[in-house]
Amino acid sequence: MDGEMMAALASGAQLLHVVVDVVERRLRDRPQNAPTSAAPAVANEGAPRADSAGRPAPAVNRGSVDPGARRVAVQPVFLAGLNAFNAEFEAVVRSVMRSVKRGDAVRMDAEDAAQHAFTEMWRKLSHNRWTQIRNPQAYLRQTAWNHYKSSLRPQKPDSLSYEPPPGPGHAELVGQRLDVVTALNRLDRLTSDIVALRLDSITIKDIAEHLGVTQGKVRYCLAKAHQGLHGYPTPPTRRLAPDGVVADAESLLAPGGDLRTMSPDDRQETRTAVIEWQERLRRCPARAFGREGTAMILRRVAALAEALIADRDERAALGLVRVAAPHMRSLGRSHLVARKVRRAWAEAMSELGQYQRAERMLRILSADEERVLGSTDSRTRLLLYWTLVGQGRLWEAEAEFLRLEARLTRSPGHKTLLLHAQCRNAWLLGRLGWVEESVSAYTDVIWRRTGVLSEDHSDTLDARHSQGKVLVTAGRGEQALSLLWGLPELRARVQTDHHSDTLETRKYRSVAEVLVEPRDDCVLAGAVRDLEEILHIQVHRHGPDYPMSRDTDGWLGWLRRVQEANRFGEPPPGI
Repeated sequence: MDGEMMAALASGAQLLHVVVDVVERRLRDRPQNAPTSAAPAVANEGAPRADSAGRPAPAVNRGSVDPGARRVAVQPVFLAGLNAFNAEFEAVVRSVMRSVKRGDAVRMDAEDAAQHAFTEMWRKLSHNRWTQIRNPQAYLRQTAWNHYKSSLRPQKPDSLSYEPPPGPGHAELVGQRLDVVTALNRLDRLTSDIVALRLDSITIKDIAEHLGVTQGKVRYCLAKAHQGLHGYPTPPTRRLAPDGVVADAESLLAPGGDLRTMSPDDRQETRTAVIEWQERLRRCPARAFGREGTAMILRRVAALAEALIADRDERAALGLVRVAAPHMRSLGRSHLVARKVRRAWAEAMSELGQYQRAERMLRILSADEERVLGSTDSRTRLLLYWTLVGQGRLWEAEAEFLRLEARLTRSPGHKTLLLHAQCRNAWLLGRLGWVEESVSAYTDVIWRRTGVLSEDHSDTLDARHSQGKVLVTAGRGEQALSLLWGLPELRARVQTDHHSDTLETRKYRSVAEVLVEPRDDCVLAGAVRDLEEILHIQVHRHGPDYPMSRDTDGWLGWLRRVQEANRFGEPPPGI
């Protein structure tokens, strides 16, 4: 409390003394026979009375009464309360204000509440009800707090004079525009220019060309601005116009773009752009784009979902296709691009280990393709047979893969798809226990992919990884280590060192080293550390139920059992 407030409160206490002195002076100067309503009470008070022994008490001379005695005689309870009030005045004021301000009240509210509390106490003091207050300080705090709470209660409007609030007028709309300008001024110059152009419905491609930056940079700045301007008025609704969503769809990812080979920054920019575009698509109702626009949207959704699945981000792919589901139904589930989205949906479910559900989805899709096209698409067949492998129906899958390879061999335009089928069939051979046949099939796939794609293409590196993985699973550590040696470093150069594919290759090379030297405690401890780090990254990125996380956890448990066997001199456990 500042000095001015304390001075005002002290002046109030002095005023009370002045009032009491005036009352005493008037009582002292009043004639004895003056008519007054209080005379009977005073006369009775001053009449001779008998004491406890029956003797009459001496009369009292009113003219010679001491002022102090008269003060006690007039208002004994009043004066006792006044003395207590004056003694505690300043200390209680501070205490009341602190108590109220703990309830998030501002200083002005606390002062009003304290003033109200002391006013109520003065009323009790002036009406001889001071003795009803057992704890003055507690009374002041509670009275002040009740007054503050009552001021927060909403006041009920008068039903006769109440009018609904008017809509936003010109001044309010101008204020909102000024809020937007103020928010834009908080951003850096480039981001502010990008947001301003985007508010005018300029496409990301045109903004990039106008400012001389990449489209990825434009999307990154928009995402950064969205986070920085959270809480400000939302941009005009024309930003979410269907034309803008369709136009931006083409700039999300270049045709044939591979997220696996992007730098971490470019990959993050692309993912941020996909999430932003996905949110805008969610707000657009079905049939908002027309049949042609919807077909274009779904074509991009299918391509983006396939790229996300290849980059081991199946959950992001699922989120994208689920947002596109209403638009897919509006176009028709049997439409060409709708079937592509459904295929990507089933593939994401399969890669997440939900093989039975993926099989049902793919069989329904296969029936639709049979009805529309007269035969099932080869890509649908490939995914369907892979779900059989995941469910352990290996012999059924092996027969279907042979028929699929024969069919693709007769189709010269499916060279890349044929290599995918041969790669998965090579893994199936390893699962059947035909390790030599599996390694030989992988060698053929690696050679062909090197010629069609390149030696360091992600698909070629994936085939080399799977070849070594088959040998590790079969317990052939030396042969696997010769194939996996140097592969993690190559994958790190192509796909970065913390990519999911790179981590998987590191894991199997560490396990292969332990298979070669299971009694070497240093090798074993290094492998355990590697797998613990890899598992931590995978769980943080994908969750503990992700297939790769479960696989890493299984191998880590085996390594610890090997450590336990070495500690007690027992033979290492089998794989």
